[in-house]
Amino acid sequence: MSSINVTKPIPRDPNHVPALSGISAVDLTTQIPIEADPVTGSLFVTVIASTTGSTTLLNGQVTVTTAGTRVQLSVASVALYNGVIVRAKDTNTGYIYLGNSAVSSSTGMILLAGESTSVAVDNLNKLYIDSSVSGSDISYIGS
Repeated sequence: MSSINVTKPIPRDPNHVPALSGISAVDLTTQIPIEADPVTGSLFVTVIASTTGSTTLLNGQVTVTTAGTRVQLSVASVALYNGVIVRAKDTNTGYIYLGNSAVSSSTGMILLAGESTSVAVDNLNKLYIDSSVSGSDISYIGS
């Protein structure tokens, strides 16, 4: 039989509110202060929002001309707000490897023909593909 230690709650001091903080969903690192009204107990949260990404729909296609040679989805900086969906074309006969600038057959996420995945990324230029067969294609859509 196991036992559980139960501690007594800390007495509430109406003149002191413990410091609370949360983490921003925008970048997952910025701390957000959370304050409480000592009279009502209501929480006040400072909302941090980002609208620096694209508010329009972006789409395109990328081909790996030579298998084993990674290709960047976009050389230009293309800010994304909601991320991107990448889909391997149905006509591909090999694997697509999806990842960062070091993607390879041993490090990338594998997509078979017709498979897709969504990536929560803030810029299209952070994504690269490689393939096991020359001429393999992907299409993408994001915002």
